[in-house]
Amino acid sequence: MPDVAACSPAPPGTYWRDESITCQPFDVAAANTLLDEAGWKDTNGDGTRDKDGEEAVLDACTLAGRPVRQLTLEKVAGYYQAIGVKVNVKLSDIMFDSWQDTTDESDCSIYRGTYDLSLFAWVLTFDLFGNYYYSYHTSQWPDEDPHDGGNTSRFSNPEMDAALDVLKDKITTADQIAAVKTVQEIFVNQFAEIPLYYRNEARGVSTRLQNFFKNPGTASDMWNIEDWWVQE
Repeated sequence: MPDVAACSPAPPGTYWRDESITCQPFDVAAANTLLDEAGWKDTNGDGTRDKDGEEAVLDACTLAGRPVRQLTLEKVAGYYQAIGVKVNVKLSDIMFDSWQDTTDESDCSIYRGTYDLSLFAWVLTFDLFGNYYYSYHTSQWPDEDPHDGGNTSRFSNPEMDAALDVLKDKITTADQIAAVKTVQEIFVNQFAEIPLYYRNEARGVSTRLQNFFKNPGTASDMWNIEDWWVQE
């Protein structure tokens, strides 16, 4: 996969990726300035900003038993420390458990929203509606009964909703592509989430297997299995 900055919810190689979208700059100095202007300053000299007696401390959750995710979140904690924000890395066994299997006291539950920051991965297919509607449409917040919505970040934007409704209601390719470009623009400009990286992956395939193509999305490579054949 090309070495490109990760900010779009459409990884390189996906046919709907808008290459004109530019990532927001990584600017520690600007972030420190904005926090100073907002009144978050380190008044007691402990290395962490505070305001009105409250320390800038965040809990960051990820799934337990995943060393790469833990190391990634510890790296993120270092980025936050550079701007005077303390991040406590928390590993959870119930992070992705359903609403029905958790309570409001369940720590690090993405469905209950009991986290400040959470680290997870995308699984994308070629279904543009399925990729984005359930994750970013306001109607998909999991807080309402039956609590099965997938918008666990609680993102809400009227223009995003309108574009996602097009993905739901229109079947022509032109309409779908136009709508998903709007989805990408709003995602990046409004920080629906902050992608950290796109995974680099390699495949080992027998030379006898014909018509195998790596899925440019993140779902199974068996996406075109009906076209495979084995050379004798």
